[in-house]
Amino acid sequence: PPSPQANQAEEAKRQQAKAEQVKRQQAEAERKSAELAKQKAEAEREARELATRQKAEQERSSAELARRHEKEREAAELSAKQKVEAEREAQALAVRRKAEAEEAKRQAAELARQQEEARKAAELAAKQKAETERKAAEIAEQKAEAEREAAELAKQKAEEEGRQAAQSQPKRRNRRAIPPEL
Repeated sequence: PPSPQANQAEEAKRQQAKAEQVKRQQAEAERKSAELAKQKAEAEREARELATRQKAEQERSSAELARRHEKEREAAELSAKQKVEAEREAQALAVRRKAEAEEAKRQAAELARQQEEARKAAELAAKQKAETERKAAEIAEQKAEAEREAAELAKQKAEEEGRQAAQSQPKRRNRRAIPPEL
């Protein structure tokens, strides 16, 4: 049978082998722990980077959205302004057109009135001309009649004077024969 020393040496060898195994396991555990810590740190770094990237992306998206909203608001404001301006211009144009139409209507009425006055004046002038011509013809007729009558009277007077002269001729001769009294 093995001696007690041999047993002790065997035991010591076993203990040492066990201790070395424990040491190896501990070293392995530490290595794994370090590996895990490294992986954890890497994962945390990646998570941080991702979070930073996502935050930046979100901020960019938010800014883009805000910019788009602002553009839309400005466009809507401009559109509303343009609509109001267009409506104001259309209204002003309508008022101007109405005023122009009324002015044209007034001018047409004025022209019609003037034409009517001119027509009446022409009618009156024509009437007056006809009346004047009629009176002139009447006067000419009266003048001709008067001239005829005057000629007739002159003729009668001449005949009468001729008769009287014929009758009073001898007397005149006798009168001439008598010398004038001084």
